Amino acid sequence: MINKNKYEDYTLLLGKGFAINVYLPALLAINCKKILLLSSSKKYTTNIAASKYIKWIDDEDIINNKFLRIIIAEPPNKQYFLICEMALWRNTNNLILEKPIADNHKKAKSLINILNKNKIKHSINYSFRYTEWFPNINRYINTNNNDIENIDIIWNFKGRHLQNKKESWKTNDLLGGGVIKYYGIHLIAILSDIGYTNVNKTNIINNADNQQTEWTSEFTSNKKLPRITVHLNSYSNENVFRWQQPKRNILEIDTPFSLESTEFNGDNRIPTTMKFLKEGYNDLLSYKNMNALELWSKIESMI
Repeated sequence: MINKNKYEDYTLLLGKGFAINVYLPALLAINCKKILLLSSSKKYTTNIAASKYIKWIDDEDIINNKFLRIIIAEPPNKQYFLICEMALWRNTNNLILEKPIADNHKKAKSLINILNKNKIKHSINYSFRYTEWFPNINRYINTNNNDIENIDIIWNFKGRHLQNKKESWKTNDLLGGGVIKYYGIHLIAILSDIGYTNVNKTNIINNADNQQTEWTSEFTSNKKLPRITVHLNSYSNENVFRWQQPKRNILEIDTPFSLESTEFNGDNRIPTTMKFLKEGYNDLLSYKNMNALELWSKIESMI
């Protein structure tokens, strides 16, 4: 039986790494001072300053309580299990999800259908939307669309889990990892936001350990937008994030988060997460997320 009163004004935060290192300081920075963490995550929490704003709840008790909102920063298969099999959506009317929301696009559609059917507000943290550079890129492409030559997006880096050569779901395409589902999904979301709806071709290259590390894909739009080709290498010794045309660079920085502030614990992913949390749910965002899911589905169907 669900207890509707005990934690109804608390934010339940599920997860370890990203949840503790990014979501927790982001919540505190936007003045959210009623935070619930699972007892099993105590060993991952070292932020003493945050402790007075945190309560702990036993893992098995979350299903019996109502919450103001639930943030799930868990691997895709666990996120899917919590929502679709454990029916955790019953415990709040505000779900905040991490990308990818499931380990494949078909499960992702099933998850969204369940939430829509039950009228549960939900949002997905496609964090590139909230960077300093994205509004300028979006405006540039959509206001100069008749004059812009084709664009190449080059994103090269070496993923942390690949550097450490640790076994992780983030390297396993079947678990929702790999170069498209873990990294490329950010670009897919903002390209969809800009107005791209078509995938002309796509290609994936595996490294020597048979991990998906390189991805290229060509996008076009039914609107008069320039063709965009994505070149993503998550196993590169170079760090660059560049949007380029034949005669000029539109944007060139080291990483997608290079322009974000590091004043919050030195982690420049926190400011974008703060903006995401402040935005909250709205109908337009839900519509954009459905378009992003459709574009992801088109890419996956070509592989």
